[in-house]
Amino acid sequence: AFDRGSGKKDDPNVWGLGAYIEMFIENAVGDRYQLAVSPAGGVWDKRNGDIKWNSSVKAATETSEDGWTMKIELPFADFGGVPKPGDGWKLMVIRNVAIDPGAEVKHSSCGWPVDAHGDWGSAAVLKFR
Repeated sequence: AFDRGSGKKDDPNVWGLGAYIEMFIENAVGDRYQLAVSPAGGVWDKRNGDIKWNSSVKAATETSEDGWTMKIELPFADFGGVPKPGDGWKLMVIRNVAIDPGAEVKHSSCGWPVDAHGDWGSAAVLKFR
């Protein structure tokens, strides 16, 4: 059975079979963050490559017959503080679906702005006022 993270906060397994959201954030001073959030609200996170770092990110999902919606709370304090006017933060949001390891295709992704997985040149830039 797929471990959907069971809401566990400290880096649960969100990489098994099923869907999850992955986010990449780079703040104005170049600190980089990666988050993976399961439909059960489990959060896997790292900062500048350090997997021991833990954010206070919160996630909640709502499911229906034809899908699910995720609400993710990203406290500015976890990502270097409140942005200053003119700051630009990079953001990538990717919906991943890990499928049966025996299948020909092992992983399916769609992202915004593109399926980039850490390609910072493809990230959207959020400009703060």
